[in-house]
Order: sequence, then structure tokens, then C-alpha cells
Amino acid sequence: MSGYTYSITLNLIIDTTNKVNRPFLTTYFGDGDSTAITTYTINSGKIQIYVYSYVHTYNSPGVYNIYFTDKYRVNGIKNMDNSVTKSIYVETLLNFNQFTNNTAFITTNYPITFTSVVGNQVKWNPGAYDFDGDSLSYELINCAI
Repeated sequence: MSGYTYSITLNLIIDTTNKVNRPFLTTYFGDGDSTAITTYTINSGKIQIYVYSYVHTYNSPGVYNIYFTDKYRVNGIKNMDNSVTKSIYVETLLNFNQFTNNTAFITTNYPITFTSVVGNQVKWNPGAYDFDGDSLSYELINCAI
């Protein structure tokens, strides 16, 4: 936004047939601060999108690991033992200094077709876009939790 103040938005997409309710979600900002904020939802048939928006001010430039963790996986995921008990962990790294004005990327495609795929391979292109024109790259890593 300006200075050391950032606007952070997290979209949590859930299949409504799983009866998951997340009116708030704790997000950790990587500087020792966290917040559990209420949200608004967007309903679209079998999909419910929880939108969590935060404004956070850091004390100084630096590298900050922003993350959240939660348990809301569905039961019966084939490549996970007892998947309903496993946590999900999502993070992004914020790296800024006082000499740059940088924005994070956004995704333009929600993975809303996942719920209609049963027994088939799932492919998804997030449609990632960076307003600054930065090069974006991704890699699969081992699960953090």
C-alpha cells in the first residue's frame, strides 16, 4: 500500500458438500504478529470462497514468511492416510527493502473444477500474474506439515 504497510488477501475455496465453516482464519505475518479475522463468503453452486483481507504494517524492511495452517481436508484422499486429520499449510515469502516498490502476484483462475474430478488426474493453471512484470516460477516441495 505504502511504506511498510501491505494489503494481504487470502481466498480459501471449499466444496460446500463437505460442510466446512471457516468464519475466521489465523494468519501469521512472519514478524511475530498474527491475526484471526472474520471474512465474507462468495457462494457459487457447490463452491464457497472465503475471502480474508488483512492490512498489516511491518516495523522495517526484511524477509517475512506469511502463512496459515488449518485442518479442513476431506476424507478419502487416495494418496494420504486418514486425510481428514491432516493439516494444510500455505505460505508466501515477502521480501522487500526500502529501495523498491514491489507487489505480489495474483492468480486469475480459481481451482473450482476440482470438485467435479473423481478418479482422474487434476491439472490446474493458476493464471498467475505480476503487476510489476516480475518473472514467476514455482516448484513442488515436500509437505511442511
